[in-house]
Amino acid sequence: VDWFAGGQRGDEQYASPQNLAMAFFVLTIVVILVQWGKGIFSTAAIVIGMFTGYITALLLGWIDFSGVQQAEAFALPQPLHFGLAFPISGIIGMSIAYLVTIVESSGNFLALGNATQTEISGKHLRGGVLCDGLGSALAAVMSTTPFSSFSQNIGVISLTGVASRYVVTITGALLVLAGLFPIFGALIVSIPLPVLGGAGLMMFAMIIAAGIQMLDKVERNKRNGLIIAISIGCGLAVTTRPEILDKLPSFVKEIFGSGITVGSLLALTLNLVLPHEKAE
Repeated sequence: VDWFAGGQRGDEQYASPQNLAMAFFVLTIVVILVQWGKGIFSTAAIVIGMFTGYITALLLGWIDFSGVQQAEAFALPQPLHFGLAFPISGIIGMSIAYLVTIVESSGNFLALGNATQTEISGKHLRGGVLCDGLGSALAAVMSTTPFSSFSQNIGVISLTGVASRYVVTITGALLVLAGLFPIFGALIVSIPLPVLGGAGLMMFAMIIAAGIQMLDKVERNKRNGLIIAISIGCGLAVTTRPEILDKLPSFVKEIFGSGITVGSLLALTLNLVLPHEKAE
């Protein structure tokens, strides 16, 4: 939503009419192409929408190319640029962070399975979590930040219908090349936030739609209604009002700062604690 509004709350241009108009413009293009486009126009709806928004922003003089001008044309990664250390505090902190990441990634994998009509097994979940861990370890060696699965990609798949591993592989190769040519990264950063927000709002909202479709398969009874209501309610509480945890110990804030983690842990706990309703 902040992308959609063009910044952060308190910014002078936050939610200005021109920012909202640009975001709605991109959103409208994506919706039209997804709903009525054929072939490449449908599958590439998000890219076309963002490209159209970028060109429009360029014509309006919104694009700041200062970062592109300062970026290097070519640069090699510098392994262990920041050194390597294993302090106890760091190990504990990252362990907690990755427990949260595992829960979030597992939710992403299940939503991805729903979007691609694929049954996600324990083997799939183990492989995905292992990939996150190994990838982040390699990222640390290559002097960049750790990473995990990103829910926005599930929205892309839901909108375009493209889930081919070959497409993912080609995209990975393009990202490697982009990492060798910083000027391309600077060009991506120059995309105005409302252009990103117009497409991003729909992609993230598709995750909600996938979750609703998954819940639609759950038996409707009082017990399940309590589990769903409490887990979603508490998850939204820490997401929309993170200050609710401000007076708790830091490790509690680290674990329960994510709405996905709070919701998932509560749902699992309540599912184990609440008695099943007796069949009539």
